[in-house]
Formats: sequence, C-alpha cells, structure tokens
Amino acid sequence: MNIVNRAAVGVRITVESAEFSQETDGEITFRPPGPVSAASWVTMSPSSFELGPGESRKVKVKVSVPHRPEPGERYIGILFKTPPRQTSKNVQVAGAVASQLMVNVPGKAIHKIVPEELQAPRFAFWGPIRLTLPIRNAGNIHRSYTGPKRLVATASGSRLAFPDFTVLGNSQRTLTTQWHSPPIFCVCDASVTIPTGQGKSVTRTTRIIVIPLPQIIGLLAAALGLFLLTRKGVRYQRALLAAARR
Repeated sequence: MNIVNRAAVGVRITVESAEFSQETDGEITFRPPGPVSAASWVTMSPSSFELGPGESRKVKVKVSVPHRPEPGERYIGILFKTPPRQTSKNVQVAGAVASQLMVNVPGKAIHKIVPEELQAPRFAFWGPIRLTLPIRNAGNIHRSYTGPKRLVATASGSRLAFPDFTVLGNSQRTLTTQWHSPPIFCVCDASVTIPTGQGKSVTRTTRIIVIPLPQIIGLLAAALGLFLLTRKGVRYQRALLAAARR
C-alpha cells in the first residue's frame, strides 16, 4: 500500500488493523478487533512513521492465515491514523484513512442469498411509488449485483432498476427503487427475481392498487359545483317567470 501526504505540514502516522462490517444501507463500519478476529492475522511494516509534506511511503501488509480456519471471507480493515490535534475550545480532532481487505479462506464457499418480501404501499394515489427489498446474505462470501447483474423489478410493463450493490457475507442490505410513472388507475403486480446462488433464483411479488383519488375528488367537486350552479340558474329562471306572470 502506498501512502501519500498531500497536506502542507508533516504528520506522524500509525497503522492499525481492525474489523469491518456492513450496515443495511451499505455503509462500512470499522470496529476494534475481537479476541478471535482475523485482524490478528495481519502485520504491517512499518507500523508507525513520519511523513513530510508531499512525501509518500509504502507499507507492506502480510496476512498469515492460521492452521485450519473456517472457510469463507474475512473482512479486515487497515487504518492509517494521525494523532489528535488541538483546536479552539479544547477540541481535539484526529484523522484516519482505511483500506478494506477481503481475505478468502479456501474451503467450501456457501452462496445463500435470502430475500425477504418485496414491500410497497398497498394503495397509492400517484407516483412515485417506493419499492423496498430487504436482503440477507446467509453465506460466507460476498455477492455483488452490479452492471448486467443488477436487480430489476417490473410493474405494469415498467422496468425499475435497483442501484448497484454488494452484500457481504453474514450481512443484510435494504434496497429501494422508485416507480415514477405508474398508470392513472391499475391493480398492478410488482415483482423482482433474485439470483440466490448455485444457479437458483426466487421471485418476490407485491400488489399495488393505484387509485387517482385526488383526480376523483377534483371531478366530484367540479360536478358538485356545476350542479349547484345549474340549480341556482334554474331557480333564477323560475323566479323571473313568476315575476312576469304577476
């Protein structure tokens, strides 16, 4: 790994290992390693050094896998940290940059994606309509749905693409997409097919009833107004005729 100091002042850098995991929105979270963490497999050289303005330094990372570990991926973070600096009002600010390592331990790879039900409002008045798909990776390696492999839902002839994403092993993701232009009125089924691994796929479907309620209310209000106006006109005409007879 090559570290470059693009600041105008020198800085001291310490290198530490950590674990990282994935939140449901895809954000990566780093945390201190546990007692049996794969972060202990990693050694960095040098582990601490000074870096002047504009200077760069190569850091070697060595991964030593212990005897007979569980197969699958391990998620290790390499943190490059700077010491805290004093600012005004007794506030200290420290910086850190992280690199992510996916260490694949040979052995049986488990591909098991478990999608939950496709979620959408049962009734909608108009677009956009949000579709949500929670996914859990019960396997031991990551799975990516990007490019031509991205997930695409269909609804009433429309293709609704989910964003590219990766779900780490033993992690969960919550995905969303938008149906921007549904029909004015329909009883529609939205569905998405998810490859779950080992050549298998499952389909999740939800029903959405689109009712143009604002337009219906507007038409009823216009019809009521026209009716009242017509009724008032009829009464006025009757009053004129009665006056003429007298």
